[in-house]
Amino acid sequence: MNKKAALIATAILFVVTIIPVNRPQEAKPAAETEYVVNEQEAEAEQYENTVCSAIEETKTAENEAQADNGVFTVWTEKAAGGKMYVNTDGVYSRIYAVMGSTKINKYRLNQEVIVTAVTDTGYYKLDSGEYIHGDFLRGNIL
Repeated sequence: MNKKAALIATAILFVVTIIPVNRPQEAKPAAETEYVVNEQEAEAEQYENTVCSAIEETKTAENEAQADNGVFTVWTEKAAGGKMYVNTDGVYSRIYAVMGSTKINKYRLNQEVIVTAVTDTGYYKLDSGEYIHGDFLRGNIL
């Protein structure tokens, strides 16, 4: 037997063993057979509803973790404090600690900022709640 035939036979065997088949022990009236079909459909619908519900819960969780522009806003922050200075002219702070999030304010070269936390995404949280990436700041924080 060639590989293609073996693969087809394996697939058929898999499907046959997975899908339950209700075989009547004796002849049943049409109404009873109809009931069995409806019972199988109800089980299939219940399974589909369970799967769809799980998918919707996952989507909801993902949507809650995403910003308006579709970027993940999940990060951790470590408390830190101190004054730092902007090292590049025209740097923008952002609403979230991720690249591409909405810009808030524009900072100029050597402008002083107060840092309250450092994120695992490389951004520094300012006392105003905004974020600036660490590449654009200089100075030491505690």
